[in-house]
Amino acid sequence: MDQGTARGFRSLLLLALYVLIAWQSQVIASSSHNVLTPQQKTFFQDNGFLVVENFAASGVCEALKKRASELVSTCNFLELALIHAGQPKPFSWENYYLGKGEKLCFFFEEQAFQFSHPEQLDKARHIKKISYVLHESDPFFKEFSYQPKIMQILNELGWEDPHLLQSMYLFKQPHIGSAVACHQDSTFIHTQPESLIGFWFALEEATIENGCLWVLPGAHLTGLKYKMLKTKEGEIIYDIYDETPWPLAEMIPLEVAKGSLVVMHGHLPHLSRENRSEQSRQAYALHIIDGKSAYLPSNWLPLKSAEGRLP
Repeated sequence: MDQGTARGFRSLLLLALYVLIAWQSQVIASSSHNVLTPQQKTFFQDNGFLVVENFAASGVCEALKKRASELVSTCNFLELALIHAGQPKPFSWENYYLGKGEKLCFFFEEQAFQFSHPEQLDKARHIKKISYVLHESDPFFKEFSYQPKIMQILNELGWEDPHLLQSMYLFKQPHIGSAVACHQDSTFIHTQPESLIGFWFALEEATIENGCLWVLPGAHLTGLKYKMLKTKEGEIIYDIYDETPWPLAEMIPLEVAKGSLVVMHGHLPHLSRENRSEQSRQAYALHIIDGKSAYLPSNWLPLKSAEGRLP
């Protein structure tokens, strides 16, 4: 496919995505009902999470998957492999990318850097995630991220002035998709008062076998275990509040269908296990704060005040 044809295809895909989201928004606007029921709001308050089924149409999920694949194809993995080889281990890609101020950051599974011929790597099979501001830097993800339905759900849950702070595309590759340890998102992103909330969109079916989310219901009410803080000198330190281990046996899996939305309170403990199945588990995640809360300078992720406000 030549460049002109590819641009035309992307334009058509973006138009289709816009039409689908606009239609969905029109349905919401023409309805006098809220997106969430009183029972769903109470469930979220009590448990710290909520599954909203059928949030995104199958066509929207496929459009975002297609766009993510296109973005991966633009990544120069050979350059990343050379950078990785020349750094002391363990090496932090987060620090590397933040130091360069890049908006589209590609993270690969560790196995990718074991290849003796990195120029031959199948990037699409080894990409782990894309961060941090897809919602600002790519028109496809921006269109999806700023749709009115997201704003309405946030308002219904009590977020009066939502700001999109961070976005991630998660691939969870077949056979090699790595685990994510139990954590609370507000450990890494914090405001005063606390206002972080996570929206996790299943672009494919998520099952126990392919690494679905696991959560600890109600544990968002028990406070944070620790916070990751950046000092004035740029050093990362940790404030420890509670060293007791998570009761992992009490966690429950969230097996959800394609197109589902999982809403998570910033204090909710959650994890995902390795994917050893034949199927990927692709998802798109947003981290959102309330503009009424102060975004503290001790956060590791810089905030641009001109970006992120939902309409």
